[in-house]
Amino acid sequence: MTTTIAPPTTTGRLYAIKLNAGRDGNGAPLRGWIVFSEVGVLLGFVDEGLEGDGALRAFGDIVNLHTVPTTPGFLRACKREPYTPTA
Repeated sequence: MTTTIAPPTTTGRLYAIKLNAGRDGNGAPLRGWIVFSEVGVLLGFVDEGLEGDGALRAFGDIVNLHTVPTTPGFLRACKREPYTPTA
């Protein structure tokens, strides 16, 4: 007997995990979001900059799941993979 596993259904919903690396030497926030699909495919990174949560809202309805503390070095590495929505 063979069991077939159906691929996950998708609704197109996007999810994000916020990374918080504190502040830089000038006091600017070092935060942003890793954005991924509902099936866990990494789509990229959205830098918070000085816009706060508005930076993520600019990309539409993305569910912010959790905030995770991280290091400035890891945040810089994430910035090298910016999230660019596809039409």
